[in-house]
Amino acid sequence: MEYLINNLYDQVVNALTNKDQRGKITPFEFNNFCYIAIDKLINNALFDNQRVVFKENRGVTGTQFAQTRKFIEQEIEYFLVPDYELTSTTEWFNNLPDDFLYISKLTDEKGNIINKRTELGKLTLQSTRHKPTNCYSVYSLVGERIRTSPTFSKIYLTYIRRFKAPKWTYVEIGGNPLFNPAATDFQDLDIPKSWYKDVLNEVLQLAGVNLREPEINQYAEQEQQTEYQKQEG
Repeated sequence: MEYLINNLYDQVVNALTNKDQRGKITPFEFNNFCYIAIDKLINNALFDNQRVVFKENRGVTGTQFAQTRKFIEQEIEYFLVPDYELTSTTEWFNNLPDDFLYISKLTDEKGNIINKRTELGKLTLQSTRHKPTNCYSVYSLVGERIRTSPTFSKIYLTYIRRFKAPKWTYVEIGGNPLFNPAATDFQDLDIPKSWYKDVLNEVLQLAGVNLREPEINQYAEQEQQTEYQKQEG
């Protein structure tokens, strides 16, 4: 069975070995670099998605814009968890899932969208004439809790989950680490396959900075630039 994290580990180790073994990376450092790289990529994807939504709300259209939106949505969809049921006897929903990261959509039992409360929504809540109703309800996220108006006993949360922390596990043979995916704490890369090269490049840059290897850093930057040119082309 092929494991993305082991392929990545081999490529990173080979890149360092080709530099006359002037630097080594430990499994702990490798796992930490993988975590940092994936965290950066998912935050970038969420930021890009928000920027696309902002432009769309301002009337931006076109074929290139539509393609960009579709590409970003496909990336984020990997982490999407649909219709997670939340129940409460008050306006507060405290039982968010442990891997919750970002609200994609919130609906009531009838499938009606519960809208995110904006500054206008705050004024609406204070109004005696235009308070939220079951037909137009609102929510706000306060820390790890969701507050709705009006009150619902049950809602459905579609959310972006956190990625599973990567862990390349091993046993030591002759003082060298040997890949061991049978370990109970093993975790493969939890990413869309299209992100593999991006994670590799990010890890190489982190390893290059850590090992004071500007050549590795330069290699990773060149790979990223090549990939960017392909996408633009």
